[in-house]
Amino acid sequence: MAGAASEVCRVAKAQRGLCVWRESRLFWAGEQRAASQELPRCGESSIVGRQSPSDRTPMAAEDARIYRIRAEFRRCGIYVLVGAIVCFCVAITVTPLVKQFARPKADPGEMMVIMGLAVVAAAVFCLVLRQWCLRVDREGIARRRLWRWYVWPWEAFRSGKIKQDRVLRAYIWPEARWTYRKLLLDMIEESDAKEVDALIKRLWIAPPEGELPEEVTFRVLRTKVRLRADGIDVRRGRTERLYAWKDVERIVIERLERDRRDFVRLRIDLPEKPVEAFVHQGNPNWRGADAETIARWFIRHAPAGRVLTVASSGPPQTRTEAEYRLNDLGRDTHKCRIRMRWVVGIYLAPFLPALFRPMLLIPAVGYGLLGFAHWRILDRHLKRSEAQERELTEWLASQADQVAD
Repeated sequence: MAGAASEVCRVAKAQRGLCVWRESRLFWAGEQRAASQELPRCGESSIVGRQSPSDRTPMAAEDARIYRIRAEFRRCGIYVLVGAIVCFCVAITVTPLVKQFARPKADPGEMMVIMGLAVVAAAVFCLVLRQWCLRVDREGIARRRLWRWYVWPWEAFRSGKIKQDRVLRAYIWPEARWTYRKLLLDMIEESDAKEVDALIKRLWIAPPEGELPEEVTFRVLRTKVRLRADGIDVRRGRTERLYAWKDVERIVIERLERDRRDFVRLRIDLPEKPVEAFVHQGNPNWRGADAETIARWFIRHAPAGRVLTVASSGPPQTRTEAEYRLNDLGRDTHKCRIRMRWVVGIYLAPFLPALFRPMLLIPAVGYGLLGFAHWRILDRHLKRSEAQERELTEWLASQADQVAD
């Protein structure tokens, strides 16, 4: 019996290894179909059984799909690898000259070892980006890093334990292993990310809301804000003042999506100076109560005419919201153009000394390529903002035509 059990275990391991090999072939070939075998599981949670697509899983077994990482991230890995190789070649060329003319006692091996390790690290980084993929099937969403898979089962999305992250199309599962605790759908192409996100929201149940306190306190830099039933208590340094609701001009709650509970920007317009709390790249600039609690408190206690809820994505619901988003995009595009001019000046500056010292031309070119990548990122952001401006302008024009008719 022991020999039979060991033989069964050996066959099961061989089947799992065959599954990984087949999945790798599908990934490298760029195919969008999935293998019929189950994925090897690294998570400890249970996996959904064989239900129909309309029951506990939104997909049938034959509808499994594999999504690769965004092309721009793959190019980023290639740029890093090429840059590391170029720096290694520069070190090989420059180090003997430095030893000959500047530092006769210098050891050229130290620089070679450092640059060699940089090339190895860049190659590993490029391999991780190359191997990364996302599989969506009837069992759930599986993510691969190198050769390891981790499955987020559909049952976990229905359990109310997975919550949304502070960035768009991102989820957090606190019970998962810390290396796989976040699921970032923006790692894949935008159209694919929207498709997977819509699939998740068919089953996803938000965590239950906690009890709302009578008073909420948070601090933005040196400004302490306390929300009370009779108004907003603001303390700046040693100065403290209570603003009644009639003195509050407007409260703007900007969300990433309309159905979210949190916000990415909160602006409280007061007579003297506004208070603005925002989230930048997933990091809030305030301490204290979380965004969900603050937004819920304002919606429940603040006068309805003072609160403006804005969604940064999707079509606007009111003309006031569209005008606010249009003005905000105008400021954003203006700042982006200024940053692009600064990027051009800063990254072209090293070419001036290279005109007098030809040996500085190679690092100047590498620095310039880095600046070009930075400029391209800003350029894509600018084009995206301009496209949103055109959409909002067309929406306002259509609303004006409907009113005229």
